[in-house]
Amino acid sequence: MITNINIQREDGQVTGITAYVSGQMFPGLTLNGSIPLEAGEFGNSLDLTKLEAAVKQKIINRLVSGDSPTEEQSV
Repeated sequence: MITNINIQREDGQVTGITAYVSGQMFPGLTLNGSIPLEAGEFGNSLDLTKLEAAVKQKIINRLVSGDSPTEEQSV
Protein backbone atom coordinates (compact mmCIF):
# COMPACT_ATOMS: atom_id res chain seq x y z
CA MET A 1 0.00 0.00 0.00
CA ILE A 2 2.75 2.55 0.86
CA THR A 3 4.74 3.15 -2.30
CA ASN A 4 7.01 6.03 -1.23
CA ILE A 5 7.92 7.92 1.94
CA ASN A 6 9.22 11.49 2.15
CA ILE A 7 10.75 12.42 5.48
CA GLN A 8 10.73 16.01 6.74
CA ARG A 9 13.53 16.95 9.16
CA GLU A 10 14.42 20.00 11.15
CA ASP A 11 17.65 20.27 13.16
CA GLY A 12 18.29 16.55 12.69
CA GLN A 13 14.88 15.51 14.05
CA VAL A 14 12.07 13.94 12.04
CA THR A 15 9.19 16.42 12.11
CA GLY A 16 6.86 14.69 9.70
CA ILE A 17 6.39 12.19 6.96
CA THR A 18 4.39 12.17 3.78
CA ALA A 19 3.43 8.63 2.85
CA TYR A 20 2.36 8.02 -0.73
CA VAL A 21 -0.12 5.20 -1.11
CA SER A 22 -1.52 3.23 -3.99
CA GLY A 23 -3.60 0.11 -4.01
CA GLN A 24 -6.92 -1.58 -4.05
CA MET A 25 -8.60 -1.42 -0.65
CA PHE A 26 -11.17 -4.03 -1.69
CA PRO A 27 -12.86 -4.83 -5.01
CA GLY A 28 -14.23 -1.63 -6.50
CA LEU A 29 -12.23 0.81 -4.34
CA THR A 30 -8.78 1.89 -5.46
CA LEU A 31 -6.89 4.45 -3.40
CA ASN A 32 -4.04 6.66 -4.65
CA GLY A 33 -2.68 9.72 -2.92
CA SER A 34 -0.54 11.13 -0.15
CA ILE A 35 -1.09 11.08 3.60
CA PRO A 36 0.83 13.66 5.65
CA LEU A 37 1.73 12.59 9.19
CA GLU A 38 3.23 14.63 12.01
CA ALA A 39 5.97 13.13 14.18
CA GLY A 40 3.59 12.07 16.97
CA GLU A 41 1.33 10.15 14.62
CA PHE A 42 3.77 7.36 13.75
CA GLY A 43 5.76 6.84 16.94
CA ASN A 44 9.30 7.72 17.94
CA SER A 45 11.03 5.70 15.24
CA LEU A 46 10.53 5.00 11.57
CA ASP A 47 9.07 1.55 12.19
CA LEU A 48 7.33 0.57 8.93
CA THR A 49 4.66 -1.46 10.74
CA LYS A 50 3.70 1.52 12.93
CA LEU A 51 3.83 3.85 9.94
CA GLU A 52 1.52 1.62 7.91
CA ALA A 53 -0.91 1.41 10.83
CA ALA A 54 -0.91 5.20 11.23
CA VAL A 55 -1.53 5.72 7.50
CA LYS A 56 -4.39 3.19 7.48
CA GLN A 57 -5.96 4.82 10.53
CA LYS A 58 -5.74 8.29 8.99
CA ILE A 59 -7.40 7.01 5.79
CA ILE A 60 -10.17 5.35 7.82
CA ASN A 61 -10.72 8.51 9.86
CA ARG A 62 -11.09 10.60 6.71
CA LEU A 63 -13.47 8.14 5.09
CA VAL A 64 -15.65 7.85 8.19
CA SER A 65 -15.74 11.58 8.95
CA GLY A 66 -16.34 12.58 5.36
CA ASP A 67 -13.62 15.22 5.57
CA SER A 68 -12.46 16.28 2.16
CA PRO A 69 -8.76 17.02 1.78
CA THR A 70 -7.53 20.54 1.13
CA GLU A 71 -5.81 21.49 -2.12
CA GLU A 72 -2.46 20.71 -0.48
CA GLN A 73 -3.50 17.22 0.62
CA SER A 74 -4.84 14.25 -1.23
CA VAL A 75 -6.29 10.92 -0.23
